[in-house]
Parts: sequence; C-alpha cells; structure tokens
Amino acid sequence: MKYSYDYYRVFYYVARYQSISRAANVLSISQPAVTHTIKNLEQSLGCELFNRTNSGVILTEKGETLYNHVKESFRQLTIGEEKIISEMDNVNRSISIGFSVSLSATIMDSLIIPPIALYHKEHSETYITTYNKPTPELINSVKDGLLDMAIITSSDIQKELKNSGRILYSYKDLVVAGNEFKSRFKKPVYFADLIEFPIVGFGKGTETYSMYDRMFAEGGRDTRVDIEVSNHEQNLSFVKNNMGITAMPEYLAKPAIKEGTIFAVKLKDEIPKRFISIIRNEGSNNNSAAILEDYIISHSRTFPKR
Repeated sequence: MKYSYDYYRVFYYVARYQSISRAANVLSISQPAVTHTIKNLEQSLGCELFNRTNSGVILTEKGETLYNHVKESFRQLTIGEEKIISEMDNVNRSISIGFSVSLSATIMDSLIIPPIALYHKEHSETYITTYNKPTPELINSVKDGLLDMAIITSSDIQKELKNSGRILYSYKDLVVAGNEFKSRFKKPVYFADLIEFPIVGFGKGTETYSMYDRMFAEGGRDTRVDIEVSNHEQNLSFVKNNMGITAMPEYLAKPAIKEGTIFAVKLKDEIPKRFISIIRNEGSNNNSAAILEDYIISHSRTFPKR
C-alpha cells in the first residue's frame, strides 16, 4: 500500500459525507489539507475519485469501487475496536433511534431495518431503543441530545438537515382518491382546490401536515384534515373506501392504482420532492451510534437515487 492509513481515512470521510468541509470538521484538519490529500491519492492511482458539484462532491465509478473496499476495511477495524473496548469496560452499548411516523412499513422493511439488523448481528451486545414520532419532534430530540439519531422525512431538506444529516432516499408524492371521486376530477386541479373535498392525512405537528399547510397557503386556503391517520397504510385504506383524498408516496400508491382501487388526481402544480434522511447528534460521544449510522448510509448506497 503506497499511502498510509491516514490518506484512506481522509478519503473515507470525504466519500461518506460527500463533503470536503464536513470531512475536515470531523477529522479536525483544514479543508486545504483534505483537498491536498485527495489530490495526492488521485495522482497516485491515476484516476479521479470524486466529481465536484455545487453542493459538495460525489464519487466517480472508480471512486465508488475504492470506497467499497475502504469502507469494509474501516468496518472491520471498528468491529475489532468495539469488541476490545466492550470487553475492557464490561458494559453493554446502547443506541436510541427515532423513526418518523411518515415512514411506511414498506420503507421500514426494505430500506431501514436491514442495515440495523446487520449491525445488531455483528454488535449483539448493543441495546437498541426505538421511538416513533413526527419529524419535528425527532429533530428537536436529536438536537437536545434525547436521541442519538433519527430517520426522518422532509420536503424542506436544507432547512431540516443543515450540516447535521444525510439524505438516504428521495421519492415523490401523488394525490390519490377513491373511485367514487373520479367524476369530480376530469381535469387537472391546483393542490389548493383539494380543500373542497374530504382530506385524509397526518395531523398537526407532522412534516406531512406542514407540507400540506405550505401548499394550501400558496393557494390562499387554510389547511384542514377531516380524517387523521397515524400511518400510510391507514391512509390508503380510508382512500380505497372512498372516505376522502390524500397525498401519499408514489411507491405506495402505484400498486393500488394498478389494481384499480384508487386513481391519481392530476395537478396543475407540483408537490415538492420528499426525502428520507438520517440525522445524528454529532455532539454525542456514542461511537456505537456513529457505527450504526455508517451501516444505514452504506445500505442506502446500494439503491438507485430517484
């Protein structure tokens, strides 16, 4: 290996955060030092590892290949370190993690739980406590140190994350309704016009409600939810039974649309893209939480961005 562990450590954190400035903060070195290290590594390997963007950096194809190997090496080193520390301290590690109530069972089962399960398999001594709360509550709990990390949904990603989180996935919402409403939506409508119909959705204090509120306000309307639900599965059931209309993730709505049990309402305006992100209390010295965050972020890399 031509370059030392420190060079690959710098590469690892730049790749992990897709940001030179954030990697510099985590490593407690200057941004020019990070840039210089990456440049030397690229020159040595004879290829570019990153493409520069307005918001940071992204891995090239060769950079992704290198990162997959470096990431695994770091993971094995960390597992060894954790085992030694755990044996010396003779204490169990613990992690508290919150999940947004807007996360569907489908997302949890396929995208969120698998990396947590893998982490627990390799760190079985860690005690994990989970909580379900609206996104705004989770953000405050992480900021206040009441939670180690949280998986949240948001449409205003820059405002919510700032420098404390990472986007995992993105998706689009569709407005859908039961078939009894079809005759009322022969032409596209503005989102604000939906207030004329029964609304099924999440209540006040949730990020989804806040999104409704912003879009209704743009059309000069006040937000109203007639049937308040606690998860997307309930949302879909009420709509299928013609009890109202709702906005829900496209990946959940499409199977029901294909079955013919609901239909998509065409809009004249566009619903903002939604994001699933991870935030962590970076002031915490809980190394176990940092490792779990790596597992979740690494898992997200295996799925194409929408």
